[in-house]
Formats: sequence, C-alpha cells, structure tokens
Amino acid sequence: MNQPNFSPPTPRTRAQKLSREAFNTVLHDDVVSAEKLEMVLRGDAVAYHIHGLMDRDVCDQVTNNFVHSPHKTTYKVTPLIESIDSSLFTIGDRAKYLAQDYKTPTVYDGTRNYFAETTQALKEQFADAGINYRLVREGGNEAFASIFRRWGSAGSDEDGYAARVHDDEDQVLHQLQEGFETQTTYEEDEDPDPRWQVSANYYHSVAQHGGDLEIWNIAPPHSFFQRYEDTEHEHGYGFHPDIVDGHDTKVLTPAQGDVIMFNSKLMHAVRGTSGAGIRLSAATLSGISNEDGEQMVARHPELREEYEAVARTGRRTVKDVQTILYWS
Repeated sequence: MNQPNFSPPTPRTRAQKLSREAFNTVLHDDVVSAEKLEMVLRGDAVAYHIHGLMDRDVCDQVTNNFVHSPHKTTYKVTPLIESIDSSLFTIGDRAKYLAQDYKTPTVYDGTRNYFAETTQALKEQFADAGINYRLVREGGNEAFASIFRRWGSAGSDEDGYAARVHDDEDQVLHQLQEGFETQTTYEEDEDPDPRWQVSANYYHSVAQHGGDLEIWNIAPPHSFFQRYEDTEHEHGYGFHPDIVDGHDTKVLTPAQGDVIMFNSKLMHAVRGTSGAGIRLSAATLSGISNEDGEQMVARHPELREEYEAVARTGRRTVKDVQTILYWS
C-alpha cells in the first residue's frame, strides 16, 4: 500500500458530486484491501464491492441469531426497520448511546465474526502505511463498531424504497453530536465541507427480490437538510426520490456474504424487498479525521502509545499520523 494522500475535497457552497470517472468506478475484490477503501474515502471511486467474503453457513447462523434475538428493537419510521443496537442519531440521547449494552456481539454467538476479522485486517494494513484506524472515543467510552438492521418492504407512499433517499451527513452534524469526535471528520466552516465518508455494509442475508443499494451522484450542502428538516420525516426516514431526479445513478446488488463500502456522503437509498428471505446487514461508518496526531493525543492521552507505535511503523512523526475513525 502506498503512503496515504488524504487531501481535503474542494470547499463547496452548493451541491458537490464525484467526477464522472470516479462515480463510474466500482472496485471489486474477494479479499479485504485498505488501499481500495482508501480510494473510496478519497473520492477516487464510488464503492468497493467485496464478493463472497463471508461464508454462507456463517451468514445463515448470524441471521438465525438475529431473528430469534430478544434484543431487537423497531425504528418508529415507515416502513418499519428492525435493529440491534442504536446509533446516536437514532437513540436520541448521547448518554444513553455511550452507556447502552453492547448487544451486537450476541448475534455472532457460536459462529465466526467476520466483521471483527475485517476490522482487524484493515487496522493492520492501514498501520503499515502509517495510518491509525480506530473507533471513535468520547469521554473514555468507545462508539459502537456496527449496527444490525433488517430492511423491509417499500414505504407506505409506494415510492419503492425500504430506506428512502438520504445521505449520512445528518448523522454526523446533528445537534446531538455537537463536539462528538465524529465531527472531526468534517471541516469547520459555515457550511461544513465533508471529507469523503464511507459506509460499510456486511450482508448476512438478502431477500428473494429487491434490497438493491442505489446511489446518486449528488452531495447536497448541509443547508439543504436544514431547509427540509421539518419535512424529512413526514412519510418516514429520508426524502422523496424527486429530489435526485436528473442525477446520475448507480445500482449495486449485494449477495449473501458480500461487503459493500460506498461513499455515503452521496444521496443513496435501499430498494424495498419482497419474496422469501430477509435483507440483514451490519453497518459502520468511516471518515478521515482532520485533526493531526498531536491534537488527538492532547484530547485522548491514552492514545499516545498507540499513535507512536503507528508512527514508528510508517517511519513518520506522531504529528503526521493520519487517522481514520469508524463508528455507527
């Protein structure tokens, strides 16, 4: 893996998009590659599709554990979404988010945890390039690494989507997360200009029909969401697809055992499912921190040893160590 070249995107005051070449670039592999994740983070590709990473028998066991888990909760949105563990954006209370029990690991009981293995592989590969890849930390606590979600049929307004058109900016810039470490993945500006953000989805089960991931080549400024905040949840999470009319679109179809990492700053949606089976995925977000190593260890002294180890590996100073944070 080459030395990292994480340059911030050009500041914007209006909707931003990937170049046509980047938006038409979907990387494919059957193994985990930090270099390919880096390309998506930099905006050189729209997605990285890892095919058949997880064994199907393991996926079936994880799905069965989820279906019979007593820890499932239901989002109060239309259509209903079943979940294990809740993001800060969803739970609505920062203290509860940091204090809640970690129930996600119970879904892996008795079977192999590919998410943990993939995360460890990424940590090691990034460290070889002098990059620190770690969970968001806040007040001595760590954020959740992933959340399980079961996506259902299309919405009540029959727009065809189980997860309506949205991006993941609000889950970082929402007032609940003011001062939260996730916000170091964004530039401080009147209209915060995001560095490219990636969502990784691990597909343990897919439905007979539907469940495709659809991405549009448009990243609206934060002012867009402030303008529509009152109407965003009128018919369920997200917006009506009319808002992305005329923009280039990319459709990715996951299979059981696949992992898809994509630029989630771009507007995206999940198509509704039907037929046999369920669409079950574990998801996490990643973003490039715009704080250098010295700032990080000033806020989190317990990280100094970790940073110095990474700096030595990459023959770099602590100050120069790049950081990629991940959270749910």
